[in-house]
Amino acid sequence: MTQTTEDEAQDAGVSPVDVSMLREMLAPAYPGRSVVAAERLSGGFANTSFKVALSDMDAPVVARVYVRDPSAAYREASILELINGRVPAPEVLYVSPEAREPHTYIILRWVDGITLDQLLAEGAAPEIRHAVRATGGVLARIQEFQFASSGFFGRTLDVQTPFASEARAIVGILGQWLFTDRGEERLGVALTQRLWRFVTDHEEMLGAVEDHAMLVHGDFNGLNVIVGATGSRPEVAALIDWEYAHSGTPLVDLGSMLRRPAGDRAPWFEDELMRGYRENGGILPENWRKVSRIVDLVKLCAFVRSPNVSDVAVASVRALIEAALADERR
Repeated sequence: MTQTTEDEAQDAGVSPVDVSMLREMLAPAYPGRSVVAAERLSGGFANTSFKVALSDMDAPVVARVYVRDPSAAYREASILELINGRVPAPEVLYVSPEAREPHTYIILRWVDGITLDQLLAEGAAPEIRHAVRATGGVLARIQEFQFASSGFFGRTLDVQTPFASEARAIVGILGQWLFTDRGEERLGVALTQRLWRFVTDHEEMLGAVEDHAMLVHGDFNGLNVIVGATGSRPEVAALIDWEYAHSGTPLVDLGSMLRRPAGDRAPWFEDELMRGYRENGGILPENWRKVSRIVDLVKLCAFVRSPNVSDVAVASVRALIEAALADERR
């Protein structure tokens, strides 16, 4: 990054207002240093991140601004501090004081690398296989962190909103999202009925995850896995964007990573991911493929019933559900 003029800032997705905000935010952590360059980073549904270069500093930092839920800054910082040294993730350099709400933020160390999705699109086969296997190992290490119950965290890592973890309760919540909220309206009657029939026909399988209360990333996909080179082989340098982290079953993350994208994964993708997962102690209940697909479908329905979801996002979710149900018929 070079010196940011107003035009260059806008080209990088950063408005003059953003630059002014970044100067104000970074001043308490880095007094006397100025913002030399800034770039808005892609990804992150609820929050906004900027890559920022500061004067007299060799490495850039990431300023992560919490737009929807200011308290999420403290929750994500707590998670990153908990896993530091055991799961590759950005280091927390500064957490904004509570007095700065509603514009709370954290400053993270920048991690060099490319996303796993980029590597899948551009890399050589041996490198990709190793990186996918390493990603499975990271997922297994995440589940080593366990909690007293499943649910959403509060400002710290205490479970503030417990999940209804029993299979019957999960199906009941799905029914509310589909038939009381706007799920059926957005997905269409035919797809909703197929989805409902698939989940209810396999309801008893959800009993396998009722007692799971482990750390879950919540958005475990190829965009949030940063791969960097270690020697001659790519390794996972960081797992980023923990805004949806909670306590629950690791099959949520597994289902998300194995979800069939618009361009199908290579046939060996699942084998390499699961090899890394098993080699590092990952747990796999009976019928784990089907259970992970069910919990992922439930997660997608939680997203689609949100009042602020766009038509484009709904269409994307509809396509993912169609693909998952089509795979089940094979």
